[in-house]
Amino acid sequence: MKPVLVSAVRPLLVILLAIAAGFAASHPGGATHTYSPDIWWVDLKPWGDGSISYALCAIPYELPPEWEWGVENWDGAISPIFMRFDLEFGGCSAPSADTWLAWELGNECRPGAVACFNEITSEDHGTWRELKRTHIYFDHDEYNDLGYWEDAWQVAASAHEWGHNLNLADHDRDQCGEPDLIMGQVWTIHSPCLTGPSTPEVNAVVMNYGLFDSDGDDFVDAVEIYVGTDPLDDCADTLTPNDEYPDPWPPDFDDDTDCDIIDVLKFKPHMLCFEGDPCYDRRFDLDADGDVDIADVLLLKPYILTSCAD
Repeated sequence: MKPVLVSAVRPLLVILLAIAAGFAASHPGGATHTYSPDIWWVDLKPWGDGSISYALCAIPYELPPEWEWGVENWDGAISPIFMRFDLEFGGCSAPSADTWLAWELGNECRPGAVACFNEITSEDHGTWRELKRTHIYFDHDEYNDLGYWEDAWQVAASAHEWGHNLNLADHDRDQCGEPDLIMGQVWTIHSPCLTGPSTPEVNAVVMNYGLFDSDGDDFVDAVEIYVGTDPLDDCADTLTPNDEYPDPWPPDFDDDTDCDIIDVLKFKPHMLCFEGDPCYDRRFDLDADGDVDIADVLLLKPYILTSCAD
């Protein structure tokens, strides 16, 4: 498996997370977010392709480029870490797009709202539920006649609503008072001060999706939680098997700090077993796709004949 964060970046991100935590504690509403673990972009799982494809779906108007810029605003901040956003051409007819960015004259949000994120349908993928069809609605009348600030507001609005697509909630604060808070809720129309996702917001997405490798063992937290290993411990403390605590290192099935042929042989009773089968065991489903097969065994390849204690 390709590590989500290279070792050189981990110390910096830990520092950033600490700063973000301090910021959130000292600013009520800062970095707040809503997240349900059964709602997950399948492509953003650590074993996915790391991208959300989206289509700009203008109904019935031509959609200006500012709406795409709002999405790319997130892309520039998050893609170096673990994801990217890919524009698919074809508008409402783009069949393979994961989600649609729609500009509607009639707003389907609460009365008086000028923009909103609205989940349409979802698809079940084993353990996780993907927000497969979503719309982001914008009131054309509100965003089409703002004079000098029109383009900037369109970027700000699309960036804010895309944040909801990543399970972030509104902050009850003004974007111009806290210019880096994309999710800041602006209550009046004036010059937008949006500059990009803040560190707390980027970290909230990373942590929500389990894509941070807390113990630095090259297995991200989401995988370790799924298979039942300890995401905060990278190596067993003893050289003897220990069944009392969760295994610390995913490639080490007998807790002897080594990954060797004995660990590989432990796959045998569970091979070609699917979730729901009596022989299925999540502990051996290292790619967390609902079945144990050769792909899971091959994930041990970089660690064979190595020790986490080295």
